[in-house]
Amino acid sequence: MRKNTFSSVLAILFILFSSISLFAQTVSGRVIDKKTNETIPFVNVQIGENYGVITNQEGKFSINVSQFAETDSLTFSMVGYQKKSIALKDYQEEKVLLQEAVDELDEVLLMDRKLTAEEVMQRVNENIKENYNNSSMKFSIFHRAKNSTTPGRLKFDIKKADFIPKKTLREFNENMEKFAAKAKGTTTSFFDADLTEVAINEKDSLKIAVKKATTLVNEKKNNSMSSLLGDVVEQIGKKIKSSNTFKVRTGIIPIGDSVDLSSSFMNAEKDSIDSLSTNSLRYKYDNLLANDIFHNADEGVQLAIGGTGNGGGPIFNYITEIDDYEYTIDNVSTYNGEFIYVISFKPDSGFFGGGGKYIGKIYVSTETFAVVKADYQLDEGEHGKKFNWKLLLGIKFVEREKGGTVIFQKNENEKYSPKYIRTTGKMYAYADRSFVFKENDDNKDDRIKLKFKFTMEFDNAYTNEYLVIDSKTITTSEFASFKENLGIPVEKTSTYNPETWKDYNIIAPTEDIEEYEY
Repeated sequence: MRKNTFSSVLAILFILFSSISLFAQTVSGRVIDKKTNETIPFVNVQIGENYGVITNQEGKFSINVSQFAETDSLTFSMVGYQKKSIALKDYQEEKVLLQEAVDELDEVLLMDRKLTAEEVMQRVNENIKENYNNSSMKFSIFHRAKNSTTPGRLKFDIKKADFIPKKTLREFNENMEKFAAKAKGTTTSFFDADLTEVAINEKDSLKIAVKKATTLVNEKKNNSMSSLLGDVVEQIGKKIKSSNTFKVRTGIIPIGDSVDLSSSFMNAEKDSIDSLSTNSLRYKYDNLLANDIFHNADEGVQLAIGGTGNGGGPIFNYITEIDDYEYTIDNVSTYNGEFIYVISFKPDSGFFGGGGKYIGKIYVSTETFAVVKADYQLDEGEHGKKFNWKLLLGIKFVEREKGGTVIFQKNENEKYSPKYIRTTGKMYAYADRSFVFKENDDNKDDRIKLKFKFTMEFDNAYTNEYLVIDSKTITTSEFASFKENLGIPVEKTSTYNPETWKDYNIIAPTEDIEEYEY
């Protein structure tokens, strides 16, 4: 009898701990359109009031649910689809099917008169200060960036080097030609990611603590402009045998009068051990979490989240500069329990137009007139930031493509704050520069002189994503006790490791991350 009782207790404990283990885990899956069987990107996957993730562009998600009970539910919401909730204890499928929502235009527009698209956008701007307020809040933000570089024309050439025999110099330049030929046309990519906590008080003071930072990169195959140029300059530096400093200039522009080349080159490898500093993020998050992101996201932060238009125009000017755009109400739908206007926009083609550069859709709450989502991209024939100093400085740059998605969500204060920001773009860069190194040696006959010239042409594609995983209201004392840090070292890996971000709430890795090869 005692044996049976003991066995029963063990069985109960096994079931109990199995149940605990089941919910102390990360839940993953893929969200799919029930009708078309296609994956749905950027679906809001939420559990609790302000805790959740977004599906990636492949419709996949992963969320840690260890702090929740089995009776809590995952909620899936997306513009144009019916909201769906599944209790954790009932979640078994890896596929979550969403049903397309039926437009409820007539019900929503039962008012004195139907607003025009322009009137809706006017009310959006009138209510910005009322709708967006991040004061006395703490955010947990995951950021991921992908950069892909494809070198075009490359040429590295030492024009003059008094300290290198002519035969050695000729061999060096021949090796550089082979190096350039091998790199040309070969696309390489790397991924940066970080998790950061940000606290804001009522006076808009901001505190930051970086929790984790990683880089997925194959440094042996990195074809970025800085990497390739660094490899070449390092080879030159190894041939310089001098304890003296150097005067360095490019064209007519002096760079330094006492540059220690040997120290710089020999420590190049040590300096490659990167860290992510808090100060490098402060300016960016101060703008991203501004109470009026549409006007306050200035040029610096816009470069961080996807670049500015020509002349520094805001990326949100399709919301704020309504005279530069034409708007059309396509329909009315629902999102996160709110009725929303779905408004398409394009540059104004009228006589007084000309300032607009983007096309896309804006999703506006019919009750609060807050922008809850926006999709945008450069119109055909338009470009983003551009400068051409090819003749003067040997530099040219143009943003050929740019677009993105911005999603806002109501917080505990019934105000709207960013939930997800995604920007993508393609850029072309050209540089044709020469550098002159002259040794600081009293003996003019023996001092080292070096003239180095390079021509580099690149196409670069980028994606930046910011996901607010968690947000909550904090008190003045909680803000005061928030512990900042100076930053943390970046964990570098050359192959994808699922353990790196295990148990963290992040944007689920895409196939190009999971299949990243050394």
